[in-house]
Amino acid sequence: MNEDSQKEKLFEAADALGQAITEIINTHLKTLGNRMAAMPVEPLVSKKEVAKHLGVQVRTVDNWIGRGYIPYYKVGRSVRFRLSDVQAHLDQRHRIDRGGSWRRRNSVN
Repeated sequence: MNEDSQKEKLFEAADALGQAITEIINTHLKTLGNRMAAMPVEPLVSKKEVAKHLGVQVRTVDNWIGRGYIPYYKVGRSVRFRLSDVQAHLDQRHRIDRGGSWRRRNSVN
């Protein structure tokens, strides 16, 4: 076999390998795309909507942002929230007083 025919076979093999890799990648991308399309996207909400959801004033939401109590997204001058992120953050980082110790400490005797 001469050198030119060896080079030609090598180029053909490399081309076939490239096509096989491209096909595998495209198959995986389609599968991933189908999974991503099936995932619901939670909308981002405003400070007013977060305040209403949490039962507080908008100014309280501003204070909590400043203190790092709730996660938020800032896009330009606009501040937005994902309600599930806010709720999960509060659930993980802040205590829920189920024993009534606050009432005992602050009761009028």
